[in-house]
Amino acid sequence: MKEREQSGTEAAKRRRLFQLAGGIVLAAIVAVVLVVTLDGEDKDDRPAPKAGPFHGLPQDGPTLGEKDAPVTLVEFADLQCPFCRDYAVGVLPALVDKYVKTGRVRMEFRVIGILGPDSERAALFAEAAGLQDKLWQFTEAFFENQGQENTGYVTDDFLRRVAGEVPGLDVDKLFDDAAGDEAKRRSAAATALAERRGVNGTPAFFAGRTGTDPAPINPTALEGSAFEEPLDQLLGQ
Repeated sequence: MKEREQSGTEAAKRRRLFQLAGGIVLAAIVAVVLVVTLDGEDKDDRPAPKAGPFHGLPQDGPTLGEKDAPVTLVEFADLQCPFCRDYAVGVLPALVDKYVKTGRVRMEFRVIGILGPDSERAALFAEAAGLQDKLWQFTEAFFENQGQENTGYVTDDFLRRVAGEVPGLDVDKLFDDAAGDEAKRRSAAATALAERRGVNGTPAFFAGRTGTDPAPINPTALEGSAFEEPLDQLLGQ
């Protein structure tokens, strides 16, 4: 009788142990599923980093592309200019794919501030981004967030938000450099170059064989074909 009681007690203990172990395993599985699910939801909510049209291309301040590319295309732009934005968003990426990524054209982006104080400040920050070889990504992000001209929207918060969209850009250094002498010198040099070239509106374009004085391009419309024809001529095509 005692043996049967002991046997029954031991069996009950084993059942409780199995139940406890099973409960622990089940809880662990549920926890893992929750972590994976929540982690997946977080990743879905976060925007995937975009490589952008300039990813992997060499930059040096305002220049984009190979230094020994046979042709150079120069743009003078004001970051508040809506037509400059239209070109940057609707035309430039295809030109980069066709000409810069193939090593045939290098580009120069000369940022000038002709529309007012917001433009002047934006130009300084573009030059500061150029000190980290991120000018092209910074101007791309600026155009994507462009506000209404001269409404005072180019604030510290706005610039930090724009800079935060540029992978690898040191935002604190950007602000320090924008207040420094080198960014001011570069911005003044871009303005002086625009004056020498007779630029009185933006966007303004010049193209020529690399190492020579580029000639004006006067596109009748901001579309790819208006730039492809003069570039192809310079390339001998």
